[in-house]
Amino acid sequence: MGNMMSNIRRKKYRWLAAIILTLSCLLGLISTGSVLAARATSGKLTASAPGAVCSVLQSAELADNYWIAQHPATTVTNNWQDATFQQGNIALYNRVKDATYYNYAEQWANAHKFLLQNGHTGPFFPDYQAVGQAYLDLYAIDNKPSEISDLRSRIASEVASVASGHVSYWNYVDALNMSMPNFARLGVLDKSAADLSTMQTLFHYTEQVVGGHGLFNPSTGLWWRDHNYVNTTTYWSRGDGWAIMDLAKVLTVLPANDPRRAAYVTVFQQTAAALQKAQRSDGFWNVDLGNAKDFPGPESSGTAFFTYGIAWGINNG
Repeated sequence: MGNMMSNIRRKKYRWLAAIILTLSCLLGLISTGSVLAARATSGKLTASAPGAVCSVLQSAELADNYWIAQHPATTVTNNWQDATFQQGNIALYNRVKDATYYNYAEQWANAHKFLLQNGHTGPFFPDYQAVGQAYLDLYAIDNKPSEISDLRSRIASEVASVASGHVSYWNYVDALNMSMPNFARLGVLDKSAADLSTMQTLFHYTEQVVGGHGLFNPSTGLWWRDHNYVNTTTYWSRGDGWAIMDLAKVLTVLPANDPRRAAYVTVFQQTAAALQKAQRSDGFWNVDLGNAKDFPGPESSGTAFFTYGIAWGINNG
C-alpha cells in the first residue's frame, strides 16, 4: 500500500485535498439555510447550528480564490484531479452566484473544447471521463448541447462496447466516481435505458466480480481499492470516499422508481454505517480504514468525500 499512500503526501495533492475538503463540505452540507456537520460525538453524526453555513462558505471561497489565483484557467489540465476541483468550483458558483467561479470554469472548459481525455489506456478508461461531470454541470447552467457532445459520444461508444461483452472497465474503486455519475446523469437526461442498464452492468462487475470477489466487502461495508487488496484488511480512505460520493451523486439523479435504486441505497447505507464506526475521535478518518498505524494521522481527501456522502445521506433521509 506504500506507493499508493505516498501519493497522498505529495505537495501537488495537499492543496487539492484542502480545496476538495471545503468544496465537498459545501456540496454535501449546505441545504436551504441549514447545515449538517459530521463530527465525532460518541460516534454519532450531529447537526450543527445554522450559523455554520457562513464559515463553510467563507472557507470554500478562500480555497477557491487561492486556487484560481495560482492556476490560470487556460493552463489547467482536464484530468481527474482538475475535474474534481471544477465540480466543486461550479457548485460554489451555483450557491453564491459569484461570476468569478463560473467564468473560470467556462474558460477552462473552452480551453479543452469540452473534450474528454484520451490516451494509451483507451477511451473508456474511467479517469478520462471524470471531466464529463464538470461539463454536465456547465450544461445544466448554459443548456448548450455542444458542451456535452463529446461526453455523449464517448458514453454511447462504451455502451456498445459493454453490449459486446467488455464489462471490466471499472476494475478499481476510483472508477465508480470517475465514470458512473456520467451514465446516471446522461441516462436520466436522455431517457436512455441503455445508459442506465450499462451503468448497472459495470457497477455489478466492480461490486461483485473484480478479483473473484468484487471490491465491496459486505461483511465490513467497505471497499477495496482494486484486485490487489481483495480479501485483505487494507481499505484506502480516499477510495472508499470515491465510492460513497459516487453513490450520493447517482442517487441524486436516479428516479425513485428506478429498479436499480434500492440496491444502491443498501450499499450506500452499509458504507455509511461502516464509516461511522471507523471515524477518528478528532472527526477525521485514517488513510487506511483497516489499520490506523498504516500511514498514521488524519487524511483529508477521504474525510472530505466521506463528509460529502454522509451529509448527503442525512439531508436526504
